[in-house]
Amino acid sequence: MEERPVTLADLKKLNAPVRAHCNICQKAAYISTEGMPEDTVVIYIARRLRCSRCGSTNVVSRPCYQHMVPKHPREQQS
Repeated sequence: MEERPVTLADLKKLNAPVRAHCNICQKAAYISTEGMPEDTVVIYIARRLRCSRCGSTNVVSRPCYQHMVPKHPREQQS
């Protein structure tokens, strides 16, 4: 199986957002991808980002699959 970078089209199929993280001050936020081409590689989005807290460009962007992780039975509401 050939590995390839994750694109916005891949995330759209899974309804998964993009999350950015500042490596300097540790701020994290979801990124709006509205208007970006679907063939945009998720990890390359960070190249255009600057942290709104500290101003650093030392930022990474990653897919956020957290919403797909099942909750522990005690956390589920009846």
